[in-house]
Amino acid sequence: MQSIKQWAESKDQRKARKQSEKSNKMVQEIVPSSFVEKRYVLCLKWGDKYSAEYVNILYNMVNRNLTIDYEFICFTENSKGIDKHITVKPLPKISVTGWWYKPWFLSNELGITGTACF
Repeated sequence: MQSIKQWAESKDQRKARKQSEKSNKMVQEIVPSSFVEKRYVLCLKWGDKYSAEYVNILYNMVNRNLTIDYEFICFTENSKGIDKHITVKPLPKISVTGWWYKPWFLSNELGITGTACF
């Protein structure tokens, strides 16, 4: 069985780790937030097939597993019951229903700039 000392971080390893953390922090301070592209996770909730609970569960899964900064946006016609941490945007008034809204997510009418995961 290996001793605890073998698992512990050596002084040189600790110094290297702290220097790396310090460098990363300095880079984050130097790069203004206006240059960092915003990231989004988008979902579509239309009709009554899926409840707000599904959106909340999806948000919680993303929140637990995504380590980068992002904004979660749900496009829906009914925001009742959706978690307060989720940005809710209305679906457009176009002559489609259901999954036909999906191509709309590729248009410039979406109103967001940055990287999006749908």
